[in-house]
Amino acid sequence: MIDTDPLHLHQLVRPLRAELLAQAARYGLVVRGAETYRDESAQAVAWAKGRDEAGEVIDRSAVVTRSRPGQSWHGVKLRDG
Repeated sequence: MIDTDPLHLHQLVRPLRAELLAQAARYGLVVRGAETYRDESAQAVAWAKGRDEAGEVIDRSAVVTRSRPGQSWHGVKLRDG
């Protein structure tokens, strides 16, 4: 499962996100958030990109993460309730 809805961010993180976007806009930068949550199976798919079956990097340009499943902040649920 991958969640991309910024409204699902924890109530403490939402204003920080808004401030980051505002500051970036002041400098003419565009910041895009792709995901608010990524479960372990989605992290496994992301981690495997650019790697062989043993996990060795075979295509650096295809690697999207250095975090194995269970080791990424994407998998931490910080939602209210």
